Amino acid sequence: MNANELFFKPEPKQRSKTRKTWNIKRTKTSLGANACGNILFVHAFLGCDTTSRIHGIGKGVALTKIRTDALFHEQANVFNHPGASKDEVILAGEKALLCLFNCRSDESLDSLRYTKFCQKVATGTRLVQPESLQPTSAATGYHSLRLYFQIQQWKGVPLEPEDCCWKLMDGKLLPITTDLPPAHKSLLEMVRCNCSAGCSTQRCTEVHVQEAWTGVLDGLWSL
Repeated sequence: MNANELFFKPEPKQRSKTRKTWNIKRTKTSLGANACGNILFVHAFLGCDTTSRIHGIGKGVALTKIRTDALFHEQANVFNHPGASKDEVILAGEKALLCLFNCRSDESLDSLRYTKFCQKVATGTRLVQPESLQPTSAATGYHSLRLYFQIQQWKGVPLEPEDCCWKLMDGKLLPITTDLPPAHKSLLEMVRCNCSAGCSTQRCTEVHVQEAWTGVLDGLWSL
């Protein structure tokens, strides 16, 4: 705060007649110390250029939580620590996500996901959309490790990406999203159709359902 005045003037949106200018000192004062001290976590947790985002939750939610929720702030601090263990990072990531869903810290994402699925099946009249469910604990753990790697990179702490759920294939780093199948086998088999022969065309409901579940192999996190 003792530095010179700094202003940020982003490119205007198309067809916009106004241009906003941000005073960084005033913005920092408005956000508060908690948000500014964990701004890297807030930015990357719900998706940036190198981390996945979760369906239906914007960064504004995390920004509000970091300012008002002590438990969420506590989990964010784990990702700022350069010596955090993998177990600590994975646990903190799941607790942080539970905070965003306004759940108890002693719950698990898997139990929450199962409960939500049962509610949708019991009350809904349409096919359950996989992206409307919470991510699995496994997918969140992998995401948390990639998130930790990105934050430490921004802080200048060198880590090996392959130790943080990235894999090297054909000279490119690709994210390891989960170690689980897209859905339980019984769910993939729980499909009805009116085909008299094999279900092999795009007109078949079974084909579409199988593709829908396979499309969330990463546990509902999307790049």
